[in-house]
Amino acid sequence: MSKIATRCFVIMPFSKSSENHTEEYWINHFNKFLKPLIEEVPGVEAYRVESLHGDILKQIIDLINPKIFR
Repeated sequence: MSKIATRCFVIMPFSKSSENHTEEYWINHFNKFLKPLIEEVPGVEAYRVESLHGDILKQIIDLINPKIFR
């Protein structure tokens, strides 16, 4: 039986927040720095909800337990 990973949701900007911190910067920062660092902890998966139209909280809850909204 495989163990279910603990999910870590990272709260961070979606879009440009300064001249040096563009949307691409934030995506790369998560994918190349934060996610690998967080996932060094055994059994932990890092998530960043994508910037979409809609309810971000619903997206997070759906990732925690997909059965709630189905």
